[in-house]
Amino acid sequence: MSSSGCCGFNFNRITGGIIAAGLGCALFLLPVFASEPDKAEEETIENEMRVVSESTTLTGVVNELYQLVTDDGEVYFIAVGEVGDRLIEKPGQRFSVTGTILDDGGDLLIAVESFQDAGK
Repeated sequence: MSSSGCCGFNFNRITGGIIAAGLGCALFLLPVFASEPDKAEEETIENEMRVVSESTTLTGVVNELYQLVTDDGEVYFIAVGEVGDRLIEKPGQRFSVTGTILDDGGDLLIAVESFQDAGK
């Protein structure tokens, strides 16, 4: 069965050509729209967090919000990492925690290097 319309045009060929041209343009432009974030933008995000002190030891209780609440009431978020992940599995317990203190826009974090039970 022929798909000829008025004037003898074969619409299947025209439609197929339009679709092929559209796919070609999409494949050509895909890398432009799927590019990685701008390096300057990544550096800005990384630079927002600054080191406050290195190899600091704090003593306090781990809570269920992934925080270390020190004996003097300071609150530090426990940074994601191999050792920090083990520490957050122990809410309600008191530990001496050694790590790097970071300031993330006013929130304090501790990147845990080690911890040990500090008793009650």
